[in-house]
Amino acid sequence: MKHSILVDFEVGNLLNKKSKEKQDLSILNECLSNQFWRLNNLYSISDKKGQKIKFNFNNVQNQFFHEMHNKNIILKARQFGFTTFCSIFLLDYCLFNRGIRAGQLAHNVDDAKVFFRDKVLYAYQNLNSHLKQALPLKKNESGEILIAHDNNFKQLSGIRVGTSLRSGTLQLLHISELGKIAAKYPEKALEIKTGTLNSISSDGIVIIESTAEGREGLFFDMCQKAMYNAKKSQPLTALDYKFHFFPWWKNPDYSLNVSAKEQQQIIVPERLSEYFAKLALDENIILTENQKLWYALKETEQGDEIKREYPSTAEEAFEQSIDGAYYSTQLDYLYKNNAINKVGYDPNLGVETYWDLGIRDEMTIWFAQKTNSEIRIIDYYECTDKGLNSVIEDLKAKKYHYSRHVAPHDIMVRELSSGRSRWEISADLGLNFDIAPRMSLMDGINAVRQILPFCKFDAAKCELGIKGLQMYRKSWDAKNGIWGDKPVHDLASHRADSFRMLAIAIDFDINYEKRQSLLTKNQQQYHQNDLENNHNSWT
Repeated sequence: MKHSILVDFEVGNLLNKKSKEKQDLSILNECLSNQFWRLNNLYSISDKKGQKIKFNFNNVQNQFFHEMHNKNIILKARQFGFTTFCSIFLLDYCLFNRGIRAGQLAHNVDDAKVFFRDKVLYAYQNLNSHLKQALPLKKNESGEILIAHDNNFKQLSGIRVGTSLRSGTLQLLHISELGKIAAKYPEKALEIKTGTLNSISSDGIVIIESTAEGREGLFFDMCQKAMYNAKKSQPLTALDYKFHFFPWWKNPDYSLNVSAKEQQQIIVPERLSEYFAKLALDENIILTENQKLWYALKETEQGDEIKREYPSTAEEAFEQSIDGAYYSTQLDYLYKNNAINKVGYDPNLGVETYWDLGIRDEMTIWFAQKTNSEIRIIDYYECTDKGLNSVIEDLKAKKYHYSRHVAPHDIMVRELSSGRSRWEISADLGLNFDIAPRMSLMDGINAVRQILPFCKFDAAKCELGIKGLQMYRKSWDAKNGIWGDKPVHDLASHRADSFRMLAIAIDFDINYEKRQSLLTKNQQQYHQNDLENNHNSWT
């Protein structure tokens, strides 16, 4: 996307008062009218050693600048400098355009302070003195600067940096780490969706950048839609988001330059060699030996987080579960062992259902069949504001042979309006519930952790339910900067609550020694590590 920039002051006299040659002035005006030139010549940043250096695009920033749409969503690996790029980009736009309002949204207060002080304000303060004289600050406080374009301070452009930008219309917006915002602060993500993004003018520029945080949430949903748009042949509209992906192997720093002798001392596991070969075969991603060595060593540091923090493909970036998720280890195990795939209904086995019955909330149901060695999760159902009679009709329409239905104990509570419990109402409708045993929340969560490795999920029919298990996470204590001891109450918690009913009520042999004989060696090792770390028929 090309941007028209107006330079309407005597920049030659300002930058070099001694210069009187018209040719020099013409060249200088031409340079300052070119946004690419300005961004790569006018601004300074502080490097990792704290030294002032001139800002120049790296290869990824350069690619993004030339491929920008007005609405952009970036899925990325770590340390590509997009926050710095966006800070300079917003500042430049405000300096060379009148009446612009730009916003930069960080995922926490500390980051917002750093963005403003060390990036936006630092770049302005280190501008050429003549430019600062021509474009003085009218305001510099509370994470906001206002730049004056005239002597009367009436024509202003400005940048606000914070964790909330709901009020006022913006022409430019940068959101950093939306994935983390959606995972830790779902209410803030909703505010961004309904407030901040709606404050952008129709032709405004939006840049959203983040690493992945699980398969649900605002960032995930926006990425999926943008990825779908990328596959279509139609041109993007001004309201469509363009998808950009920048994998770790595009960063030239992510390569280990060592001697041949040192290379021999670094062991690359066979599974990683197979992974690199698969990238080459399936994705045409050809890595150098030095890149492979870097990745192998980085994986020893990052562990299971490697694909989220340093993804090779967009798809694998979302494979990892989010921070604070209760079942991340177990679900990662299922994915690695292809246990979330296609699981068919076996008419020779009864289907058991496990419920979480919401009042004005989501009602969620898991459908399971079990053998001696595994639990097959064949289906999942959820709804909102539906009566029991409608839900029961929906279950009948599935044509399963049901052997058991299990609900939490609160199904026995009598409703004030009718004086009857939902257990009684459902019985009158032909569905008889067993009541799940009472168990503390954490004991129930641990029961899920124990049972998950023995489950196989139908990926298509259980997609929403699986997302709930992935997103079921501890609440975040922003004041103390730690995870709380209770889960976030949201849609994911409803989906996870009904699966907790399955874990504590299913009649599956919980004798550890006996069940061990039914497991593969991989499952046995997994369970050993895990231990060390912590009826009525109706058709």
